[in-house]
Amino acid sequence: MRDTITVTVTEITGSRFYRLPRKIKTILAVSLFGATCLLVGSMVTAGWLLSENTTLDFQNGKLKTDLKHSVENRQHLDEQLSQKTAEFQDVGYRMRFIEEMIGSGSLEDRPLLERVNHASIIIDRREKEFREIGDMIDNIEGIIGLESPDKKNHTFKERLQAASLTALQKQTMLNEIPSGMPIISSRISSGFGHRKHPVLKKRMMHAGIDFKADVGTNVTVTADGVVEFAGKHKKSGFGNLVIVRHNFGFRTFYGHLSGFVAKAGDFVHKGDLLAKSGNTGISSGPHLHYEIRFIHRSLNPKPFINWSMDNYEVVFKEKQVKWDSLIKLANLRLNAPAQPSLHLARK
Repeated sequence: MRDTITVTVTEITGSRFYRLPRKIKTILAVSLFGATCLLVGSMVTAGWLLSENTTLDFQNGKLKTDLKHSVENRQHLDEQLSQKTAEFQDVGYRMRFIEEMIGSGSLEDRPLLERVNHASIIIDRREKEFREIGDMIDNIEGIIGLESPDKKNHTFKERLQAASLTALQKQTMLNEIPSGMPIISSRISSGFGHRKHPVLKKRMMHAGIDFKADVGTNVTVTADGVVEFAGKHKKSGFGNLVIVRHNFGFRTFYGHLSGFVAKAGDFVHKGDLLAKSGNTGISSGPHLHYEIRFIHRSLNPKPFINWSMDNYEVVFKEKQVKWDSLIKLANLRLNAPAQPSLHLARK
């Protein structure tokens, strides 16, 4: 009975016996093994699926968190972009303002870097020009003897205004009071002071300076004024003589002339041609006799001849002139508003 298997089923009513072929045993064993493997596989699969589900849930949560961060980052980036755009626009406005200030012209169609480089070149050029202007102002202040102000607290405009006013004041003084040479001469043949007269042969006061010059040399006026006299002066021995009256009580005398260019009543400006040098009157040879008088008192012309913008203080050594009050009056006249004299005179 090896080929059969007896299966006994016991119930209340009794037992039953079933005889099955031995092959069924193999089939049942295989089926049981298969069911066991299926059960084990299902449990493993269920565990794997559970693990995968947990992983997916974690990944899903991570994705949600990353998405939230991405949205926040995007918002932050949008804010930064808006801020940078506003800053860029502001840079553009400032760049246009700078271009207008330096006069480079608008280059809005060019890249910003190119515009910045172009502006930098012009600014460097302007800075060089300003340095040169500063050096020029320094030179002007030095020439006119103006003490240099605190450069940090004074603009170029303020320094130029101060220098211009000082230069104008000094130039006005040099124009209205005799200064400089009345003639181009090789040398001074006789100075100011007592001497033995070359013709009269006696010791006399020489109230001017004699300039050796050929007959016909140009004689020019040394300050603005009006010609008071132009003719032959018999009493003085000066021969042909021109007298010019200037501001502030000054007069100049030009003697021993050969001929006249200006005549009495002519208004003359410093440097205008008055006459030609000669050898008239009491004279030992061709020359120009030049005198400066202040309220009828003769002054030594030498300091006035050397008086210039570069040598401005030299004339103030002359003690017969009250320079303080004269300069004060000159400055008041210079700073006073111009009067429409001709218009008033015609009313």
